[in-house]
Amino acid sequence: MKRHTGKAAVAWLAALLVLLVLYSAFCEWQVTAAATGLCYTDARALPHNRVGLLLGTGRLNRYGDPNPYYYRRVDAAAQLYRLHKIDTVLISGNHTGAYNEPAMMRVDLQRRGVPEGVIVEDGKGYSTIQSISRARQVFRLHRFTVISQRFHNERALYMARDYGLDCVAYDCGNYQSGGFSAIRMVMRERLSRLKAVTLHFFSKM
Repeated sequence: MKRHTGKAAVAWLAALLVLLVLYSAFCEWQVTAAATGLCYTDARALPHNRVGLLLGTGRLNRYGDPNPYYYRRVDAAAQLYRLHKIDTVLISGNHTGAYNEPAMMRVDLQRRGVPEGVIVEDGKGYSTIQSISRARQVFRLHRFTVISQRFHNERALYMARDYGLDCVAYDCGNYQSGGFSAIRMVMRERLSRLKAVTLHFFSKM
């Protein structure tokens, strides 16, 4: 009896694992499909939008080393401003106590020649969904350019679609770290996409 019970439990676990893998693949497809044709790698081909939404991250990674994602995003925002692809940079990131992503990015944008008067900070963008929702609800934006890495942009555009926003994104280049860091990043993004799609369906119920 115990042997049969154990086999049944293994079978149920295997079935659940298969369902989870299939659902994860479905979420991946949903997010990628939502961004089809809206992500640009050529800055000169990017359509003009009045505002560029620069998604925040820290200067340093979890190991205390310079964060390549941060510098590529800042460089990309400055480039788009110089090319007149955006007129204003809205920096949306985490501001908790002494830690202030928008303030850090503002300083580095100014060092790259972006005037202080065209930079706006939103220190309550604690997550991607908050950055997108606040762009719509607080800053009253209906159309803007998202600036981040490709994997992040795709998820942001998926969320923007839920708010009825007309957005495009500029991919500022992924950083391939390799090893455990790369695996951790992929797994984190997969979970974030699963969460985004699940919340989307629950919001429609």
